[in-house]
Amino acid sequence: MPSVYHSFYGDFEYLEEVLFKRVVSPKEVAAIVVESWLGEGGYVLPPEGWFRYLRELCDKHGILLVCDEVQSGMGRSGTMWAIEQEGAQPDVITAGKGIASGLPLGAMIAREDLMRWELGSHGSTYGGSPVSCAAALATFDVIRDEGLLENARTVGETFLAGCRAIAERHPIVKEVRGRALWIGLSFADHRQALAVEQTSFHKGLLMLGCGDDAIRISPALNFREDQALAALEIFEEAIAEVEAGG
Repeated sequence: MPSVYHSFYGDFEYLEEVLFKRVVSPKEVAAIVVESWLGEGGYVLPPEGWFRYLRELCDKHGILLVCDEVQSGMGRSGTMWAIEQEGAQPDVITAGKGIASGLPLGAMIAREDLMRWELGSHGSTYGGSPVSCAAALATFDVIRDEGLLENARTVGETFLAGCRAIAERHPIVKEVRGRALWIGLSFADHRQALAVEQTSFHKGLLMLGCGDDAIRISPALNFREDQALAALEIFEEAIAEVEAGG
């Protein structure tokens, strides 16, 4: 899009040393929009202190910090929003997908002083659907009442430990990363990751690729520990089969 510039996730220099010095003045930048945890890019967590750096940079130049939580939000990270774990408070959060448990709904959540639109000044054809909004309210209730944040953390620890153990036994797994029910495994290249994804599918285990060479693991927040252990067994079988086939 015109007047939109891209930087690198987790980079502490490019924004200031390249974009702000040579491409666009920070005075002309309205917002920095960034995924709290990188989803389609490979299920990558930000480096320590990076969001505090972005917060300070935005405050310095009067820029809004907008965190995309469409994938990482609604409890997947073990907290309601992944940004809560990064030591920085955004000005705006965007949410979708999980917010209404599958019904079509997206939300923009912002500080009160930013939400200054007059009534009727913003709308969309399907905006404010009462059915989707009711589903969203019910979703928040279920996450709270059924302890799904704690479940995401505890079952996620089991799955993450299991994936790391698999990586020790199977060298085609290059890296295991993640937190709670946000887990990514990287392989040598895209073809290898795709082979593991498809082999898992044929064994009855749904996986989904992301980034250049990774597979994401992001089950429902009510995923049980016994289900995690069963999934790990199938997943290792798939990895071993791909490994044996070269």
